[in-house]
Amino acid sequence: MVFTGAPAHQAAIEWALARITEVGEVELVSDNAWATTYCLTGASGSSYLKILPSCARAAVPRTLQITRLLPGQVPPVIAADAERGWLLFAEHGGRDVLTDDELTEVVRCFALIQAQAVGSAPLEEALDGVDIVAMPQALMEFLTAPAQSEEDPSRVGAAYFLGDVQARRYAQLLGSRWSLWAPYLEAAASLPATLCHGDLQARNVALQADGRVVFFDWDEAAWGPAGLSLHGLFPSCALVAVLISRWQVPGVADGSPVAQRLQAYIKSLVEGGYASQEDLLGGLIGSMSAGLMRFIASFGHYPGEQDRAACARTLHAGLTDLLELCDWLATQVPGAALASAHDYEKHAEWYRARRLVDDQLAREPQHLEALLCEARLAYLVGDLDASDASARKALALAPDLADARMAVARSCLARLDLAASAAMLSELLRAEPAHTQAQVLMSRVQAFRTIEDSAAQPDAVPRIALSEQEHQSRQLAPETLALMLKMFRVYGVVQVDNLFAASQLAELQDAFSAKYGRYFHDGEHSDVLSVGDKRFMLTMELDDIFGKQELVAPDLVLPVMQQLLGTDCILSAYTAVISLPGSEPQDIHKDHTALFDEQGWGFALPTFAAQMVVPLLALDEVTGATRVYKGSQRLSVDSAAAQPYQDPVVPLGSCILLDYAVAHRGLGNRSDKVRPILNMVYSRPWFRDVRNYHLQPPLRFSGAYWDGAPETVRGLVSWWDTERRVAGQSDMAT
Repeated sequence: MVFTGAPAHQAAIEWALARITEVGEVELVSDNAWATTYCLTGASGSSYLKILPSCARAAVPRTLQITRLLPGQVPPVIAADAERGWLLFAEHGGRDVLTDDELTEVVRCFALIQAQAVGSAPLEEALDGVDIVAMPQALMEFLTAPAQSEEDPSRVGAAYFLGDVQARRYAQLLGSRWSLWAPYLEAAASLPATLCHGDLQARNVALQADGRVVFFDWDEAAWGPAGLSLHGLFPSCALVAVLISRWQVPGVADGSPVAQRLQAYIKSLVEGGYASQEDLLGGLIGSMSAGLMRFIASFGHYPGEQDRAACARTLHAGLTDLLELCDWLATQVPGAALASAHDYEKHAEWYRARRLVDDQLAREPQHLEALLCEARLAYLVGDLDASDASARKALALAPDLADARMAVARSCLARLDLAASAAMLSELLRAEPAHTQAQVLMSRVQAFRTIEDSAAQPDAVPRIALSEQEHQSRQLAPETLALMLKMFRVYGVVQVDNLFAASQLAELQDAFSAKYGRYFHDGEHSDVLSVGDKRFMLTMELDDIFGKQELVAPDLVLPVMQQLLGTDCILSAYTAVISLPGSEPQDIHKDHTALFDEQGWGFALPTFAAQMVVPLLALDEVTGATRVYKGSQRLSVDSAAAQPYQDPVVPLGSCILLDYAVAHRGLGNRSDKVRPILNMVYSRPWFRDVRNYHLQPPLRFSGAYWDGAPETVRGLVSWWDTERRVAGQSDMAT
């Protein structure tokens, strides 16, 4: 006999083998926190052994009772051991559900089962009853529980899967909206209790050759209202709510497959005598959402380390669906949409807030509060045309309203129309000289004028300092982003001041010296590129320090790169250049040749790559600045050399954003200290630097980095892992 299974399951497998004959192979089918399943194949067919964890062993007697009462519609149980959580099933003999029509037949059959099960004393006794109205509280307990209970390690909270920040976010957003659910949950609680699957989805259903539907995996079965098991058979609870609301309007019809599936479920329940259509339309929204809450909260029983990522994806999808439903519920109550939008705005959930405001404006296009809110939210998400339009509509409705004037001034600033913004603010300050927000915004307009005027000077580069508010929110103000992009596109270089904290720089300095100190002397280094006198370029290794998201994908820089290079831009290279004491200046050069040599194309293209230069030692006239020739992205090297140059002084914590086509040269290091700078090159996804990486790769990963890498960083560097694997190189540290 061929056996592929864990030694810990040997006793269960031997128990199963004793109950069936002529088994030739035992194969592991699935292994996760909520069950392990083996397929036992023999001459007479296949059987399935399910091994449940201790927290789920109560499912064994429930399953036995369901099997007895639904013969032919659940796989036959060959044997069971409730004390040890073992179930041995005969193969159901069906096939997967593949089409919309087949899925509609599934919900129809399940509805008939539920209609027939009402009043079944054996099922009611075997199954746990569900308190529909208490489901929000059960979900909140899961969302607010510690990642792992000290008293009971087998119990976990949502933070175990999602992390503390996301678990807290969902708890705050959903917790402030529970009042919207109350009437729907009460309506669901009034429906008759019946058999509910608990995890009904296409993978837990099969179709027999004769058309019969077989339902299996009843581990989460419960006694509750119809609809409690629907969340796995429909795209979302929010969509079901929308469909039900449409049907309550005379003359509105929807022939989509999802609508047909829901209609089949309701019609079968009505024909089976379960409840009236009116009661079902009133109760299904609450019942279905309560079932999703129960499903999400059930993850607290299953701390399976190997399944955390998959569980997190499932939880995110379910919790997002509940938020979507909350948003729809808010639109059904007068005043609730704007109140919910304000709450979202308080939590920086601007896109969700804006959808609710847009819904309000669709109903009342001249609602002043909604227009001002839309102007503010559109500004925050960077939709500056919409922000300006809503602000001006609000101003037309209330010409003397300070908030309307501020909205127009803010949208003008975000569009870098400094004159219009200043004019509007001046008008406001004449009427209200002590208006603090107007004074602050006017100061910002003046600061932008100073930046633009200074950047135009021959010996200066654009310098933009980040505000305290931007640091706290970890998001660039729209006008800051617009100014950075304008300066970069004109000059090809922007200095961003006070980007990194002093503590972060100190950590980087210490780690760099410890890890790369072997290059701090002049000589032959076979694994790095010589880029001038006493100057070496080495490939950085992404690890727990040099691979942190706040360094390689900072929230206050990455949006600039995504605007310049596309949202699918990549980190195409990550290097450091070490300039030793006494090094001579480099020759003027560009880091890459023009993409095309044809006449007229060489320097007329948009940015294809840009780098963020982060000095680990302040750059000045002693340590050696990086001399740049602003605007030279549109010139040849020879032409650039004839232009004025700039030697930016870059303090620790600041960085330089540099177009890959800008001519530059590193000046000599006249200090007694080694001067390292980090270079992160971001590019369009198709660009590969074929000039600089013949001695070393453009990226490296430490051995343990990849599995725990932040998702944002993984999206930037996964191209390198993919290309290396395609090339047959499996060593992540190469």
